[in-house]
Amino acid sequence: MDKRKNTILILDDDPLFVTVLVELLKDDYTLFTARNGHNAINLAMNERPDLILMDVSMPEMTGYEVISALQYMNETKKIPTIFITHADTPQDEQQGLRLGAVDYIQKSLRAEDIKKRIDIQIEIINGARSL
Repeated sequence: MDKRKNTILILDDDPLFVTVLVELLKDDYTLFTARNGHNAINLAMNERPDLILMDVSMPEMTGYEVISALQYMNETKKIPTIFITHADTPQDEQQGLRLGAVDYIQKSLRAEDIKKRIDIQIEIINGARSL
């Protein structure tokens, strides 16, 4: 019997980067993608992913606004979020972590390093569930 694949929601307005993440993660995870914050919030409410990956700088709603909205709702406030972004000042990272992100990854990292950090978070999530 196959074990259920963990689910990840990817929110980024850059279609090229979304494609890179999908290619990187599709064999190990069930993926949902959104191009804007409103769609991501709806997907998070309906699908309840195990992990959310999101950019900070997006039109309409920033990643900071999206995580704030998700943290406000009972249905989504416990979903761990990782920012994967070009916003790279210490203040950007501090703000993301202060808003509740579990990690803050620079898009400039190698794909293998990004995947490893995502895998680690999924291991933490699965370990906490088995307690």
